[in-house]
Amino acid sequence: MHHETALRADVAIGVDGCSGGWVAAIYRPGEGLAFEVVPSVRSVIARYPGVAIGIDIPIGLADREPRACDLAARKRLGSPRGSSVFPAPARDLLNRGLTYPALCEEARRLTGRGISQQTYHIVPKIADADRELSPALEAFVVEVHPEVSFWMMAGGRPMTHSKKRTAGFHERRDVLRQALVGPAADAIPGTRIEARALAPGG
Repeated sequence: MHHETALRADVAIGVDGCSGGWVAAIYRPGEGLAFEVVPSVRSVIARYPGVAIGIDIPIGLADREPRACDLAARKRLGSPRGSSVFPAPARDLLNRGLTYPALCEEARRLTGRGISQQTYHIVPKIADADRELSPALEAFVVEVHPEVSFWMMAGGRPMTHSKKRTAGFHERRDVLRQALVGPAADAIPGTRIEARALAPGG
């Protein structure tokens, strides 16, 4: 692990899970965006020490109660976008290797509620991030949620359309292009097909 204490200003990275590992969007002011697929959270942190990394995966997991940040994000986004913020699983549910029904039952035993299938499918990604992060890294690596980010970039307005719809893709693409300038804005994919090509299986 790195020991830098100063946050670098020359680059920032956004990371999300994909079937090939993790896709990283690397932003350098004045230069634009670059994209790459990396195998693990560890590989991103090691390759870019001291860089601000926003990761679209739950970190800072709770043991039992719902996380306050999830509740606050859902409230801020309102309906229907707030439903995209699903409760993070308890840390004790990670690394169990259970089927969805079995893990759901275990979740009910531990917390009084089950977990969604969407959560179940990203448990390995959550476990990957949880293994690598430490209090010392909290100055560099933070959790982000796309819909909250779009809400902020749009001036406190939640997105109108679902991200799964073509109109929703265009809406988010346009918000990103307005928030960025120069080469970075030009690097935003124009179509969903172009976007998917950046992270095969994502």
